[in-house]
Amino acid sequence: MFRVEDEHWWFVGRRRIVFSLISDHLSKSTSREILDIGCGTGANLGSLSKFGRAQGLDLALLPLALSRQRGHQRIVCASANSIPFADRSFDLVTALDVIEHLEDDLGGLKEICRVLKPGATAAFFVPAFMQLWGPNDVRLGHFRRYRRESFQALLAEAGLQVEMISYANFAMFLPVWIGRR
Repeated sequence: MFRVEDEHWWFVGRRRIVFSLISDHLSKSTSREILDIGCGTGANLGSLSKFGRAQGLDLALLPLALSRQRGHQRIVCASANSIPFADRSFDLVTALDVIEHLEDDLGGLKEICRVLKPGATAAFFVPAFMQLWGPNDVRLGHFRRYRRESFQALLAEAGLQVEMISYANFAMFLPVWIGRR
């Protein structure tokens, strides 16, 4: 991932979608504290830095070492289910392709809610549709996929107010038809 996430269409496209939405939602201030949960090798931390002081959290040491190679020093090894920061510490929290990896997704979302300042923003990206579950989900350590309605209910149960929720990359689900007359 470290070698491809700066150029691979999936990562580039996801960043473009998510950071465009974040940019539209946030004020012009850059004096905010930001936490990227599941920061991995740090590819998103650079983009998040334009919105404020970004730091990362990941459960695995190897990706954090690669994140340091990218120049990111504000990173910590910890679980999303036990975030080692005080209540109301962050103005923005991102968890991009993370929540599906948590056995206790509600617990992780409650932790995110706990560390968010009142009125602060959280951004999530999760895989959709259990009908698309496959061997890759198992390999990647996913516990589930989500539908918009069930994820919205989960967010509300965790104490988060949903302002916008949608599916991305819908073009991948368009039917393909090949035929002849």
